Amino acid sequence: MPRQFQEPEASRISDLLRGNDTQAAEAALRDETERNPGSGRAWNNLGILVGGLGRWAEAGALLRRAVALCPDDLPLRADLGKALLESGDVSGALTVLRKARRLSPDDLTIRARFAQALAKAGKLKQALAECDACGEYLPALRVRGQALAAAGRQHRALAVWNRLLELTPGTRLDRAIHASYEWKCGNSVKSLEIARGLLDEGPVTPAFASSYVSGRLHVPGETLTSARKAVLEWGRLFPEPKRNRSPIPKRTRPKPRVGYLSQEYVAGPAIHFLLPVFEHRDRERFEVIAYHCGNRRDTWTRRTRRHADGWRNIVPDEQLAEAIRRDEVDILVDLSGHYGTHTQLFQRRLAPVQITVPNCPGSTGALCMDYVLTDRWVCPPGNEIQYTEKAIWLPSGYLAYRPPAAPRLREVPSRKNGYVTFGFFQRPSKLNRAVWDVIAATMRQVPASVLLLQHSAKDLDDPHSGARQMFRAELEARGIASGRVRFQGPLGIEEHLAMLGDVDLAFDSFPYNGQTTTCECLWMGVPVVTMRQELHVARVGWQLMDRIGCPELVTESEDEYVDLAVRLARDEDRRMRYRKLLRPAVRESILLDGSVVRDMENVYEDICK
Repeated sequence: MPRQFQEPEASRISDLLRGNDTQAAEAALRDETERNPGSGRAWNNLGILVGGLGRWAEAGALLRRAVALCPDDLPLRADLGKALLESGDVSGALTVLRKARRLSPDDLTIRARFAQALAKAGKLKQALAECDACGEYLPALRVRGQALAAAGRQHRALAVWNRLLELTPGTRLDRAIHASYEWKCGNSVKSLEIARGLLDEGPVTPAFASSYVSGRLHVPGETLTSARKAVLEWGRLFPEPKRNRSPIPKRTRPKPRVGYLSQEYVAGPAIHFLLPVFEHRDRERFEVIAYHCGNRRDTWTRRTRRHADGWRNIVPDEQLAEAIRRDEVDILVDLSGHYGTHTQLFQRRLAPVQITVPNCPGSTGALCMDYVLTDRWVCPPGNEIQYTEKAIWLPSGYLAYRPPAAPRLREVPSRKNGYVTFGFFQRPSKLNRAVWDVIAATMRQVPASVLLLQHSAKDLDDPHSGARQMFRAELEARGIASGRVRFQGPLGIEEHLAMLGDVDLAFDSFPYNGQTTTCECLWMGVPVVTMRQELHVARVGWQLMDRIGCPELVTESEDEYVDLAVRLARDEDRRMRYRKLLRPAVRESILLDGSVVRDMENVYEDICK
């Protein structure tokens, strides 16, 4: 908390804290509240200290007492609002801070905290209005940037953050947020440079290091050995605790118990690859417990839960680890990798056998992770050096797919429009110079064509957004007029699939291939031009195309990529055949028939023998 300790005891408490003796400082402050129970200042000082130690719920109770004793002391109300926000009591914080703001409308600290409470309550327009009234007051700038990001206005959030860092050197947290904003705006290289600087300077959170590791896979130049080196660095930063190094004995029970851990059992790109693991499971062979370590729940969560024998919805790592140990699972399977925030849990050796299924297409670097499930497409023998885990190749591939309900297929759009519509549906972080080059080179050879850019950031719905300006600039610099580019922001799944049906041909990204969007395009009869390179992440498109019987959509170089895209754009009859062929090809493939899950469970059975 930013406020200073107040008399009495201020000097002695400060001396104790300078010596890092928080225990003695807390004891002294508790003595003071016992000697002067009617002193709001004493309770406030104790609340400030306890909050500073991260015990925000306790701090809120102490500060409520301080406010009750000194109801006219507005700074005390500001401190209480901060504690309530940090403890998760957003409604309580709003009540306290709204009253404080009414009593002192010119107090910038109170207004900034009120704006923060509004933002956390999802009242983003009101939060931004409060921030605007605070000018360039730094705490308000921080809230403004975060509110804009929450509203999907990533480029505006980045502009605010750049201004913030012009006014102040910024904290390490400010710089970490800066890295995330650069990333979401598609400035992957700059984002990784900022993240690398923070890693070199000192400790970071496991989640931040995971973002860096997965982020490196998006930029050209990563190799099998450099990818392995990056995840090994993650493992060294967050090593296995010494107390967990005793091996866990295998257990004997009628059916082996498998635990699947993920925070993605909700609507989103991953769920269409996670749900089949539960839908196709063999109930006679295995007992399955699903560990949902996320705060969100929806119909997809309930659908997954119906297929599990046990369900645990636990977020804090300590409680989650205790639950897994208590359940005595035989095999613990990671379904999120570095896309999740719980990779470090596997360093605790929570089960005799620990396996990762790389929905985040790469290795974990967790040295207690025993195996990675992979396949010959994304990891031909010899390429397993990219993993720190022992590779197990699944004959049917490591990805199973559950397509969403979709509208009926229509004829190719070019027949109605008289021109070809290309589509690019990957997030901005997957864009790089080479991807822009092949898109522009293709469009130059198909002069009447247009490009539809769509992803989940609301920036694309704003005609004046930085996102639109950036994308237009990239294409204009390569000779493509801005009038040939169309934009679409986030859509519901039904609208999204219908939009895909209005596209003749889709571009895949590289080196980080698409996965969910590629499957969705194929399901809607839209051919996707992809490129195969070295890393696992750069071979997912090849894996999907070959498994549905369309390897001819895979290229090996940028020249081949452009040549194939141009030939497809000029051949309407061929695109019409794909429109009719692709959905049945996906439906009849090993992506959907349960083969992947049977292969996984055969591996589990062999391991448990």
